[in-house]
Amino acid sequence: MNDLLSLNAQTGKLQWKHSITFEGVDGPSVTEAGDLVYFPDDKSLDAVRASDGHLVWQFSSPNLAFGRPVVVHGVVFANTYEAFRSHTVLCFVNCEPDMRIYALDASTGALYWYSAWKVMDTSVPPWVTTT
Repeated sequence: MNDLLSLNAQTGKLQWKHSITFEGVDGPSVTEAGDLVYFPDDKSLDAVRASDGHLVWQFSSPNLAFGRPVVVHGVVFANTYEAFRSHTVLCFVNCEPDMRIYALDASTGALYWYSAWKVMDTSVPPWVTTT
């Protein structure tokens, strides 16, 4: 268990703390947009109010981990890295997709769409462009 902390930029005083379960070297990737803060928490993507840390919504997925969320025009895009449920080793032909990208409503967490695909290099996240 870890804590996501919000500190006052001028004084360093703790404003709020949100307990999260995240396993990773660098910790979770946090994105702030408008009055919400988005971050991965175990197998979910959470949105809390920036002012007080109150959980606004949580989107769960059977995937292993969410990547850094990106917010564009009121839509949260987040990629995930999936487990190979039917294989014990990585394979690159006829395997289950190893990555998904989700598009969620930034205010409510409602799912707009998702897409799954296979990638060999998961260190390069998909790019999102809008017009």
